[in-house]
Amino acid sequence: MERPVPLDREKLAKLLALSTSDNEHEALGCLRAANRMVKAENMTWADVLAGPEKSFRISITRTGEPQEDWVPPHLKDKVVIDLMFKSIYAQPRTTDGFWQWLDDVHQKYLTFGQLSQGQYQALRRCYNASLRKNAR
Repeated sequence: MERPVPLDREKLAKLLALSTSDNEHEALGCLRAANRMVKAENMTWADVLAGPEKSFRISITRTGEPQEDWVPPHLKDKVVIDLMFKSIYAQPRTTDGFWQWLDDVHQKYLTFGQLSQGQYQALRRCYNASLRKNAR
């Protein structure tokens, strides 16, 4: 018999905080993820706002194929992510929008302690490109 587990309010709060992003796609994705999380617990937003008195079972099912070798950043060693940022920041800066994007992603990572799947994959591609550039 499964034991009831309360809604992970900390994770829900992080998702809602990320929904304030200036990037409309990222903000909407976070809101949709929060709605899925609430729905998966058979709750409504009224239940969520009422407080943690209720407990619900969590059921996790995986659908579809995993994208590339995606591992949620909060499960990865944060030191690796920090080293990727440091390696990229060691490159000479140019005036293109890449550095503004990188600064924005880095600031959000420092603030929230995690990256979205897209941010992580883009950071990894940039890191690999910087390694190739330095190998020449």
